[in-house]
Amino acid sequence: MSSPTTSSACALLLLCGLALCGCGFSPPLSEAQRDAQQSCREDANRIYNTQNRYLLSERSSPDSPYSGATPPPLPGDGLSEQYGFDKMVSTCMDRSEAVPVASDQH
Repeated sequence: MSSPTTSSACALLLLCGLALCGCGFSPPLSEAQRDAQQSCREDANRIYNTQNRYLLSERSSPDSPYSGATPPPLPGDGLSEQYGFDKMVSTCMDRSEAVPVASDQH
């Protein structure tokens, strides 16, 4: 006879295992998909650079007066830009003809 702690631990382990069954690796991309992804990334970089042109000429100024008064960067700095970039690439890939569209079958 097993203890309640052991049986609940086994149940939890079984639930975690079942949850992870759906987390498989995606199949490798075809050459057309890789080309489309590269093209989408280049487009997203071009759009980002156009929208943030001022960042290309902005210099870091650690030797300027009062440079020690600014706080260090936070761990979340740049996350919104990364999300925007990833969203642009994802949207481009969704619209790409190289990526097969999943069909709804009932």
